Amino acid sequence: PPQVDSIVLSFVRKPQRPDLPDGFVQFINVIFQQRRKKILNPLKKIVTDIDFVHQDSRFSLRPEQLSFDELFHLYEQAKPFLRSSEALSKTT
Repeated sequence: PPQVDSIVLSFVRKPQRPDLPDGFVQFINVIFQQRRKKILNPLKKIVTDIDFVHQDSRFSLRPEQLSFDELFHLYEQAKPFLRSSEALSKTT
């Protein structure tokens, strides 16, 4: 018989965060549409005033460079400047 090592993997799904606002999910969808672009580029389509991004240098990074918590913090900063949810859904 062949000498074979085997292993059984078991995956457990992490519980989804129920406290995520709809706007955050749409924000993530927009900034990840152009993954290799800096966050600032797709953000221009969904905010009413882009000047606030100069407050945080993370807006000049690519979305995959940031953790979930950092992305959520950026969303919180951008939230007062986001267009309505209808406008956000048209960009996704």
